[in-house]
Amino acid sequence: PEDRARARVLWAEVERPLAERAAAGNPRAAYLVATVRLGAVGRAADLEAAKALLEMASKAPPFPEQSWVFHNLAWMRETGRGFPASAKAAIGGYRRAAELGNVVSRYDLGRVLLSTGPIADCQEGLRHLETSSAAGNTEATAYLGKSLLFGGGSCLEPNALAALPHLERAAQAGEYGAAYDLGFALLSGSDPRRAVEV
Repeated sequence: PEDRARARVLWAEVERPLAERAAAGNPRAAYLVATVRLGAVGRAADLEAAKALLEMASKAPPFPEQSWVFHNLAWMRETGRGFPASAKAAIGGYRRAAELGNVVSRYDLGRVLLSTGPIADCQEGLRHLETSSAAGNTEATAYLGKSLLFGGGSCLEPNALAALPHLERAAQAGEYGAAYDLGFALLSGSDPRRAVEV
């Protein structure tokens, strides 16, 4: 709450000049204004305005934050904010953002491919999760561990031993739910005593 209050104050200071730049076609300004419209800072979320600004910024020549433009559009498509909800429709945006180096998008692309596609998509999804995890995204590490633990998509059979190192790293990083999944993996055969400690 305190951070959101501070964000509202800061946004009030820069909103007008940024909105003017966005209206004049500045893609970075459009991205920033759209992000605030999505996050409902200082007012209710305005999905239509955010969508229009992000779509404009997605067509601009490359700029530093552009991967987040594609990520946010994909997230809107996946979650049904401003678009009909469709994980499959989100794949292109997540893929474009991942190509631009966005590690979070690589995780989301992996997550969606693992859960929605045929075996080739599932294997590609697994590679994206591994890459995102290796880049330090602990959410990807936890998801990868859980997918290995319980089986995921059309290409993963449950494998508690393969899940352990991922779940251990995610739990050590404080990732929500990873300690529970780690305990479950240990209870399922590899080290019941240690599971009680976890």
